Amino acid sequence: MRHHLEYARVLHSERGSYALSLAVAACLYPVYEHAGPGSAVLYNAIPMMRSANAAAGRLVARTFGPPFDRLNDARFSSLFRLDDDPLPLTEYARHTTVFAAIWPDALEAELLRHGGSVAKALTEASADATRWWDMLRMDDTFGALALGASSFRPTPDEVVAFGSEPSRAWRLAYALIDRASWFGLSLTTARPRVPS
Repeated sequence: MRHHLEYARVLHSERGSYALSLAVAACLYPVYEHAGPGSAVLYNAIPMMRSANAAAGRLVARTFGPPFDRLNDARFSSLFRLDDDPLPLTEYARHTTVFAAIWPDALEAELLRHGGSVAKALTEASADATRWWDMLRMDDTFGALALGASSFRPTPDEVVAFGSEPSRAWRLAYALIDRASWFGLSLTTARPRVPS
């Protein structure tokens, strides 16, 4: 319930970020629908989902205590992941914009399919989102990191090697997404240089 309560909090206070998060989740489906077992774990990388997982994990650990630590998987557990604090409401738009910029074409296709546009979705999420988006799209390093993150697929043999835990074959994808996201977040928080 705490997981879904986080969604309700975002919907209530940051409606544009909530809508952008849903568009991002929907745009990833066609990208990864045939990617094989374990790929669904990338859903947990979406900022709103990740934050909801963190909120739920904190509540479970606080309620049931240390024995539940043995169930914690820092990257792939939905309920018991405790690696992050939930995002402050004011950070959803920026985090979701950066995450979405890793898959710009997929996001654009998803929004066009429903009669929307990237520009409109960004504007509804935050007055700054279009500036962040343009900054990210123009940065060569972010572009290279995003391409690596969005194009990685483990080989079928790698997936099979993990047996009943195919999500572990996707750890590199998750790490690449994290790397691109954190670099993008650093770009969007950088203060502009003041001419001397």
